[in-house]
Amino acid sequence: MISDPTRDPVSPGVETTPSGPDTGRRGGDVICGLIVMAIAASILLAAGGHPALAAAAAGSGNRAVSDKWNFTIGSFLTDFKTDAAVGSGGVIGTIIRLEDDLGFDDDDTLFRFDGIYRFNSRHSIGFGFWTLNRDGNAIINEEIEFDGDIFEVGADLQSSLDLQWIRAEWRYSFLRTDRGEAGILVGISAYDFEMAIEGVALIGGVGMPTQTRAQDDFLAPVPTVGFFVNFAIKPNLVVKLNASFLDLEFSDIEGNVVDTTFLIEWYFSRHVGVGLGAIGTDIDIRDVGDDPFSISYDQSGLVGYFTFAFGEVDR
Repeated sequence: MISDPTRDPVSPGVETTPSGPDTGRRGGDVICGLIVMAIAASILLAAGGHPALAAAAAGSGNRAVSDKWNFTIGSFLTDFKTDAAVGSGGVIGTIIRLEDDLGFDDDDTLFRFDGIYRFNSRHSIGFGFWTLNRDGNAIINEEIEFDGDIFEVGADLQSSLDLQWIRAEWRYSFLRTDRGEAGILVGISAYDFEMAIEGVALIGGVGMPTQTRAQDDFLAPVPTVGFFVNFAIKPNLVVKLNASFLDLEFSDIEGNVVDTTFLIEWYFSRHVGVGLGAIGTDIDIRDVGDDPFSISYDQSGLVGYFTFAFGEVDR
């Protein structure tokens, strides 16, 4: 039996707005992230002002503030929690828990690329890209309505969810010392989701069961703001903290995004180093228009990567 009524397909002709996860928890995540950033910035300011510590970094090619180009390439071992719903005619379908209902793995490895280019000591641009292809197989024990088609109890379904994310941002260092920097960032991220379910279904919710593949894609460009801190424990050992977030409501699209990272990088040569860290991303985006779409996507885990640096900015 279905105990949660929000998981039932909506009756035809009933206008609804897709329900999302607890936005209060996300707001709490943002606040906690900002507190961490504020504390880190205070430590940075105090350490940068200490003559002995500043002298240790001065003139030594401190990687936190000196590299003109910086690229990172690595893998992200992550845990997932994903809910999605796709409707038609202004009616949202079943809210599907991909890991529980469709047999998706709740952990996977994804490829991630990030970079920074510094124009000068204060201004830089950041950019990044990651991609992930997930799939699952399950015999469902609850009816699922997806994009107007109804998959009945007992259907053997093959499903997939492909995600791509690309970002670009302007970064300004309002605090800069010989030990590191703290600043703000403003940019835009684009999230591209493509979901498909294949199996026997009632096409359009009527008629005889027929083998079909229901598919829908959703592209969401999302402006973001955030905060960053880069701090050199040693000239070639750097700690990086980043948080970006947004609460969006524009036209038929609404939702929020929170992305946080904590990284440690060690450079074993002038141009090459390795990094390890923790990354968390919470995405809750809804399109409440004529073809409604809703996705709640939470991922968190560890990232390991190589980092490459070239050039040096003027102080």
